[in-house]
Amino acid sequence: MLIKTFTLAALLWIIAPMQAHALGKFHFDLHAGLGKGSARYENKTKDKPVTYQYNAGATLGYKFLTLLYAGLSADYYYMIQTTKASSEWGNRKGTRYNLISPTLGFLTAKLHLKYDYQFKGKYTMAKKDSSGKEVYFEDPKGHRFYLGYRFHTFYELGLMYEKVLYEKQIIGTTESKLADDRKMEVKQIGLMLTAVF
Repeated sequence: MLIKTFTLAALLWIIAPMQAHALGKFHFDLHAGLGKGSARYENKTKDKPVTYQYNAGATLGYKFLTLLYAGLSADYYYMIQTTKASSEWGNRKGTRYNLISPTLGFLTAKLHLKYDYQFKGKYTMAKKDSSGKEVYFEDPKGHRFYLGYRFHTFYELGLMYEKVLYEKQIIGTTESKLADDRKMEVKQIGLMLTAVF
């Protein structure tokens, strides 16, 4: 699934610029990134398990006031944990997705600023619990900031920062609302390659 996702993104990066002239008043970009961060229950541990997150996604928006656009973003993430698993924080390896997030962008000939607010998605642990039940988190609330520099007609490289708190935990079919100091916090900072049309 991961290989297919990134293969499709790579093909679109090559093909889509050819169609850029047809977008007119619309902004469209495809992005892929690699970030380093952590995934933990908020305020639970001093030592955070280190994670690396690979993601691929897209943004579609409508341009206004020449340099601004507003729209929606969606992303898929694959996460690995490099810190040794322990009884304190477990193993945070898994997948997550941002189904839809309102997005606001500022785009010049060379610079690209983008912000999106995430509220709809899911984080699924790769490892099931001791009784064989799937563990996942829902009801995300979070932000992502991106600053990119365009080095080619369509392509740019930039920095991104993301922090998302998941407020609900589901184990099998049992749901539980997480307390304020027990929300699952996923953070990362990293590089993102973007194709802008």
